[in-house]
Amino acid sequence: LRPRTSDFPALPDPGTRLQKYTITGASSRITADVLVQLPEDYAAKVASGHKFAVLMGYHGMPGGPMTWITGMKGAVALDAAAQGHRLADTILVMPTLNPPGTTDTECVDGPPGTPQVETWLAKDVPAFVADHFPVKANRTAWATIGYSYGGWCSAMVSVKHPDLFGGGLVMGGYFAPDFAPGADPFPKGGKGLAAYDLPALIKVKAPPLAMWIQSGTLDGYLSSTRTFLNNVRAPLSVTAVIMPNVGHRASVWIELLPDALTWLGKTLPGFAP
Repeated sequence: LRPRTSDFPALPDPGTRLQKYTITGASSRITADVLVQLPEDYAAKVASGHKFAVLMGYHGMPGGPMTWITGMKGAVALDAAAQGHRLADTILVMPTLNPPGTTDTECVDGPPGTPQVETWLAKDVPAFVADHFPVKANRTAWATIGYSYGGWCSAMVSVKHPDLFGGGLVMGGYFAPDFAPGADPFPKGGKGLAAYDLPALIKVKAPPLAMWIQSGTLDGYLSSTRTFLNNVRAPLSVTAVIMPNVGHRASVWIELLPDALTWLGKTLPGFAP
C-alpha cells in the first residue's frame, strides 16, 4: 500500500471519534459497512503531521463491527494503552465480515459468484484506510485482531498476507474454516478448502509474522490451536497464552485485551509508543 500523504477526505461525522462508512470494494465488489474508531485528539494530531498505526478488528458471530465497541470495549482498551504509553496512537478499523445476504462466509474467497471476503479484508478495506487516513506505510504498523469467528479471520488474513500485516492477534480462534451447515461454498472433493488450512500452509512456508494466540483448556477450538502451534517455525513467531480451566467466552477476551495490546506495542515497531 502507498498511503495518501495529504488532502484526506472529510470525515462523515466530524467531531466524533467513531466514523461509519459504507464502501464498495474495487476488487471484491462487496458493498458493506466499515466502522473506524479514531484515536484521541485525532484532528490536532493530523494537523501536526502525525501518522497512525492500523489495527483491523474482526468481530465474532453472531455479531457485527459495533461489538468491538460495545461488547469488547476495544476503544476503551486502546485509549488506556495509548495513555499508559504502551501502544502508539492506533486507528481501529472494524469491517463487516458477513456481507448482506450471507450467514457464514468464514472470511474466505469462495468460487466465482460467491462473496470474495478475503479479498475485501486484505485488499479493499486496507486500500480504503490508506486513502482516507494518515497512516504509517510499514507493515510493522499494521495488524489484525479478532475473537472467536473473528479470531479465525484474523489468523487467516495475517498468515496469508504478511506483505501487508506484520502481526495477528487471535482470541479463542481456530485455524481452518468451520462453516455452518449448508454454508460451505466449496465443491466436495475440490481444492478450495486447502487454501485455508493454516497449519498446512505454515508447515510448507512460514510467513514472516508475529502472532499472539489465546485459547483455554476448556475451549472447543483448543485442538485446532494446538495443531497450528505444532507447525510453527521461523520466520513465524508466536506468543501463545493457553489458560487452564478457561473456556470460550467474551469475558476472558475482554480481560486479556490490555495484555494483548501491550504485547503489540512491544513486538511490532510501528505500534511502539
